[in-house]
Amino acid sequence: MSRIQVWTLLLAVTCFGAGLAAGRILSTGEPPEDGVLAYDEALFIERFDLGPERQRHLRTILHNYQLQVDRIHDRHRSKYMTAIEDELAYEGNKYNDILRNRVLPASKRSEYEQLLSAGLSPDSLKR
Repeated sequence: MSRIQVWTLLLAVTCFGAGLAAGRILSTGEPPEDGVLAYDEALFIERFDLGPERQRHLRTILHNYQLQVDRIHDRHRSKYMTAIEDELAYEGNKYNDILRNRVLPASKRSEYEQLLSAGLSPDSLKR
């Protein structure tokens, strides 16, 4: 599969997902501000005509589910960041070198090095 075919397929999948989400929201109204699980909760309660006690149970279950999903995301986010740290450092060094040696005039390179050693930030670039 060529690169253009991969990008075309990726674009098609993304458009499909966006359309699916938009269709779901537009077909039943806007989701509550609490997020997707609150939206699912509202649909579930309406569809199955749950009484107050069952609604409480449903909210507890969905809350616990969200906590578990958040824990899983946090755990894997840490592994993900650890896995890409070396590659990000390599790319950062490569682009710092390009900025220093190809963009900045020689007279400004030492100032750039000082900013890097102090922790380059948008505020440090202001005069």
